[in-house]
Amino acid sequence: MELLSNIEKHSGAEEVTILLRNPSANDNIHRGLMIYVTDDGHGLDLKTLEMLNSRKLTSIKNLHFGLQNIKLRLNEIGGSIKYISEAGEGTEVEICVGK
Repeated sequence: MELLSNIEKHSGAEEVTILLRNPSANDNIHRGLMIYVTDDGHGLDLKTLEMLNSRKLTSIKNLHFGLQNIKLRLNEIGGSIKYISEAGEGTEVEICVGK
């Protein structure tokens, strides 16, 4: 819900797509759930994207509290999140939950 709330508040998106699927042989997990969320909004700037995809994120500081909080929650349960975006081109979020 946090991710969808952020899209609504900040992205300017007109369309959001959510895809849920089981992991395939190409994924890094053997069981669990893959979640893909894409929007056609403003996208994220390069600095924000690098911060969100950094493996060093261990505390909630700086900007983008909601997006960092999602990453911290997933880290606690062994999941991961990856943001793919370009300014003006929307955003794709890939979430892996499982082992």
